[in-house]
Amino acid sequence: MAIKCINSRVCVLALFTISSTSYASSQFAQVSLDLTHDKAQYQAALSDILEFSELVHRVRYYYPSHAVSNTQWENFLEHSISKMVEAPTTERLDTGLSLLKQVAPHIYRSVDQLPIFSDTDVVNTWINIGARTMNGNFRALQTFEYGNISNWEVTSKRQVYDDVYAGQPIFWPLYLEYQQGLKGQAYTASNLSTSLASPPKCMAALSMIWGETNHFWPYFEQVPLNWKNSHENLLAACTGDAKNIEREVQREFTKLQDNHLFILLPAQFSKFGDYRLPLDLEYIEGKAILSKKTHYLTLQADIGDELIAIDDVSVEDLINAELGKTFRSPHVEKRTAVSRFHRSYKTPELVKLTFKKLSGEIFTTTTGTVHKDVMGPLHDHRPDQPLLEELGDGVVLFRLFKMTDEAALEQAVEVLKSAKGIVLDMRNYPSNFSLTLRFLSYFTDKLTTVGPFIVAAQRLPEQADSFVLSEPPRLPNTEKLFNVPTVVMSERKNQSAGEHMLMFVQSMGFPIIGEVTTGINGDIMVGEVFKGDNDSAITYVYTSKRSDQVDGSKLIGVGIQPDHLVPVTQVSFATNSDIQLEKARQVLDDMMGN
Repeated sequence: MAIKCINSRVCVLALFTISSTSYASSQFAQVSLDLTHDKAQYQAALSDILEFSELVHRVRYYYPSHAVSNTQWENFLEHSISKMVEAPTTERLDTGLSLLKQVAPHIYRSVDQLPIFSDTDVVNTWINIGARTMNGNFRALQTFEYGNISNWEVTSKRQVYDDVYAGQPIFWPLYLEYQQGLKGQAYTASNLSTSLASPPKCMAALSMIWGETNHFWPYFEQVPLNWKNSHENLLAACTGDAKNIEREVQREFTKLQDNHLFILLPAQFSKFGDYRLPLDLEYIEGKAILSKKTHYLTLQADIGDELIAIDDVSVEDLINAELGKTFRSPHVEKRTAVSRFHRSYKTPELVKLTFKKLSGEIFTTTTGTVHKDVMGPLHDHRPDQPLLEELGDGVVLFRLFKMTDEAALEQAVEVLKSAKGIVLDMRNYPSNFSLTLRFLSYFTDKLTTVGPFIVAAQRLPEQADSFVLSEPPRLPNTEKLFNVPTVVMSERKNQSAGEHMLMFVQSMGFPIIGEVTTGINGDIMVGEVFKGDNDSAITYVYTSKRSDQVDGSKLIGVGIQPDHLVPVTQVSFATNSDIQLEKARQVLDDMMGN
C-alpha cells in the first residue's frame, strides 16, 4: 500500500496488489457474433437500450469493486446490447440487468439486501475528480476504514445509491466492505470482427462518450441543453445509414459549445481524408479569404483573394451546410467551417475554385487535391516578426507569444525597463506558459488572480453532488519592474492558455485591443473507446475543468471581449496592414498624453 496526496487537503490510499475474476474467462464471456439482427430490431429496442446504458454508466463510475474497475465497459455494452436485442421484448431490461450483475452483483430490489459494515471495517469507494487521472484530474478506487474515508471531502456522503430501473426502485452500494468488493467478474472480452457500422458497437461507443460527458463535463450549468435527449439521438443514429453517424455525432456534441471538443471517428466513417486543397482559408468580414497557399495553387490566386465557390457551390451554401455540426460555439463556427473546407477529400481529384479579387475581378482555376505527406509547407505573405520592436517615442512592441526561453525573457526585461510605453502582442498561443506568467508578474506588486479552474469531486452519479476543490490561479510573487502605460492585443484565435493570459492583463486593468476570443479555457481530457480497433476506435477530447471570465460571468461560447474591438478586414489582411497595432498605438498615445 502507498499514500498519494491529491492536494494539501486530500490524501488517498492506493492499493498496488488488486486482482479480480475475469468475466471474459467465464461461461458468460462468449461475445455474441450474431450480427444478423437488422437495424429495425435495434430501433425497436432503443428505449430499453437507452435505459440500460444509463444505468451502466452510473455503475461503472460509482459501484466500488475491482471487477467494475477492471471491466472493459465499451466491450461489455456492445455484448449486452446484442444480448438484449436477442431477448424477447418483455425480457430485454431483465437480460441487461442480469449481465450487469455478473460484474456488479450487489444490485438489489430492496435496500435491506445490501451487505452491511461498521465504521472500523475496511471499505472500497471511488474518488471521481474527473473521468480518469490526467491533467490535474484524479480517479481511483480507494480502500480505507469507513469511519475515516467517509469523512473525506471528496467521497460520497451516502452509503447507498437509490436508483430506478424498469420502473422499479433498485439499490446498489457506494461503499463496499473490502472482501465484498472482490465479488463480481470483470468483463474483458472484445469483438474485433465488427465495425462501427454494427449497431451494438456503434451504440456502445457513442454511449460511452455521452456517459463520460454526462458525469464529468463541467459546463452544464452554463450551457443549458437536454443532454438526455442527445443520448437518444446518438443511439438512434446507430440504427440508420452508417455514413450519417459522423454528422449526428457532430450535431449532438456541437450543442455543448465546448471549443476544445473534438471527436475523431475511424477513417471510413469520416468525411475528412488524407488529401487536401493546397491552401488555407480565413473567415474575414463574412468571406472565405485565401490566407496561405503552396506552389500547387495557381500564381493567379493571391493572399487576400475571396473564395466564392468550390465546384460551383457557393461558399455561403457550404458554410450553412456546416452550421450546428462543427463542435464549436455559434460565435466561431463559421470561421471553423471555412477553415476545414480544404480537408474534405479522400482521393486525388480535380477541384474547381472560383475567386474574387479586391478589384472585383472574378476568375476560376482548377487545382488538384494533394496528399498531406507531399503537400509541403504553406506560405503566407507576412514578413518575419521580431520578438521586440521599437515603435518610436519610447514605445516598444513585445510579441509575448514568441518568448520561448530564459534568454528571451532576459532580453525583453532589459529592453522594456527603459520603455516609456509598452504594447504586448498576445495574438497567439503562449510558447512558454510559466515564463509568460512570470513576465506578467513584473507589472504588479499586488496579488493578482483570475477566476478559478473549477475542479470538482463528483460524489454522486450525474453530478448530483459536487465538491469544488480548486483555487484561483495567481501570478508569481516577484519584484515589480514595469510601471509605464501598457496596452494588449488579442485575436479571435486566442483560446485556452491564450485566454488565460489575457485574463491576467484584464485583472491588472490593461486595455485590450483586437478581436473577441474563442471562449474556452481549462485543461482537456482525452479518451478513447475500442482502442486499437481500426474499424471502431474513436478518440475524443473535451474540457475537463471550468474556467470563467474575470468578472465571474461565463467564458464558454462567449470569449473575452476586448475594450476596443478591431476586427481584421479583407483589405488589411490582403495588404498586410496591422490595423490592430495601429489602434493599440493610438490608445497608448492617449494614455501617455501624446
